[in-house]
Amino acid sequence: MKTQLVIFGLTGDLGQRKLLPALDDLLNQKHLKPTDLEVIGISRREIDASDILAHSLGDEAESSKLSSILKFHQMNLADLDDYISLKKYLSQDKKTQILLYLSVPPTSAAKISELAGKAGLNSPNVKILFEKPFGINLTSAESFLEATHEYFPESQILRVDHYLAKKSVRNLTSIFEKNDILRQTLALRQITSIEIIASEKIDIEGRGIFYEQTGVLRDFIQGHLMEILAVILSKGSNDLRNARAEALENILSVVDTAVQARRAQYIGYRTEAQSPKSIVETFADIQLFSNDENWKNIPIHLISGKALNSKKSQIIIHFVKNKPGLRIDLAEQPSDMQPYAQAFLDAINGNSDYFVSQREILASWRIFDEILKDWAFSGEEGLITYQKGIDWQNI
Repeated sequence: MKTQLVIFGLTGDLGQRKLLPALDDLLNQKHLKPTDLEVIGISRREIDASDILAHSLGDEAESSKLSSILKFHQMNLADLDDYISLKKYLSQDKKTQILLYLSVPPTSAAKISELAGKAGLNSPNVKILFEKPFGINLTSAESFLEATHEYFPESQILRVDHYLAKKSVRNLTSIFEKNDILRQTLALRQITSIEIIASEKIDIEGRGIFYEQTGVLRDFIQGHLMEILAVILSKGSNDLRNARAEALENILSVVDTAVQARRAQYIGYRTEAQSPKSIVETFADIQLFSNDENWKNIPIHLISGKALNSKKSQIIIHFVKNKPGLRIDLAEQPSDMQPYAQAFLDAINGNSDYFVSQREILASWRIFDEILKDWAFSGEEGLITYQKGIDWQNI
């Protein structure tokens, strides 16, 4: 099947740093044929595709198979007539699959989906892909979902969380279902706690404006780590999205924010963010519990932070005394397909299993919305500080 991949925001940081290299890799590894794919970047100004490729791929740009299938289409993103023109520009063959990939902020994404829908760019052969974040709290998430559903049904919407495209995360289902030791310890109530950790050595790297709007809870925990948790807790099913959603819907609301939602900020953040009174967290440790019979009363910690002593993504399962813990490393291996390459391949092949459903988004925000409200009400109370380069266990 021929696919036209239309990418809004391709000239941005994510587009050049991740999306174009991912597509280049798919073509190089022969997962896709250049004859079956056309990539169309949307831009407000005239763009030379070769310049963008050179900036993204460096010396490999000239030999890239992308060079023959990448082009740019200039349009005003706020003008309905330009969307009508885009529809005419794209293939009129209903057998051609059209993927609209929106690598833009949520407010822009909602408007683009509205105008695309009004222009008739929502026929059954069209799917629209959204990048996280899917809102900044429960209310905005509900508004975003409502707006994007106005012209596109859920079956035509694919929401990208690149963590779900990681091979190591996808393998978790089989690890927890088929590992005899894990199944036995769970059945015998010998698991005492679980930690899902994503620590980074880097600080905010000058992205103060962005980070002031997010913090580590919105940036990492509410999306990435909750999806990992959903994969771990989900029961075997042919419908992976509903299984993950059910797992998240079984998570109990936080009872005591002071105990279950620890937050901290590294020393020097306020200066870097140019926000002298900022209470934005750069580290958080959220303790959750599931109402699922298999996982009841087992504390689950979602832990993430910046400017720590090491970069790691891992799951640690703690057992009863005298049993060593189990560590599952989630770091990408050189042989693994790039997460965004996997996401593109899934979208093109019609596999929606590892895209985020509406139910998952709402279930996650139900938990974290209350935490954010409590933190905002508490102000600096409960916000501790830490030195850069510290081990998270010492915070």
